[in-house]
Amino acid sequence: VRESIAINGLSVVTVALFVIIPFCFIPSTYASFIVKERECKAKHLQFVSGVHFVVYWASNFVYDLLSFFLTEALAIAVFAIFKRTEYTDASVIGATLLLIALYGTASICAAYATSFMFDNHGSAQTMIMLGNFLAGFVMVLASFILKLLDAVPSWTYHFFRLSPPYCLGEGIIALASAP
Repeated sequence: VRESIAINGLSVVTVALFVIIPFCFIPSTYASFIVKERECKAKHLQFVSGVHFVVYWASNFVYDLLSFFLTEALAIAVFAIFKRTEYTDASVIGATLLLIALYGTASICAAYATSFMFDNHGSAQTMIMLGNFLAGFVMVLASFILKLLDAVPSWTYHFFRLSPPYCLGEGIIALASAP
């Protein structure tokens, strides 16, 4: 019985990892544009022209969030095309939409925060993409392995949940594992 649970769990984790991968690329593009504006002094020009910093950041956030919602709609369409009812069934579609929307909000904010560490938009995009991929992929896999070994320190979940890609992966696993 434990073996079949592990095999089923492995299949759920595999699906979650494949869902995380494309979503890890998205936030890096948002940070790239912010760094590029800072790099070519477009952001400075806007501030000198009288744009308030709240308006600048709010407009960027709203635009990025709307573009993310388009991506979310396409992801849901892909789930529906491939008949992934664990994510598109009438009883869970709301949870799936909310999970992906919250991931988008958190990942955009995290991308903005980490964009200040970079002076080059290319390196910002590459490093944020790599960081998101490693955080999501490695943390979800480590969490699954630790659960199988019954050796999960309680602090790991609190630490891992600071990472939006991990939270997305954990949510995808929870949706697929729900009865």
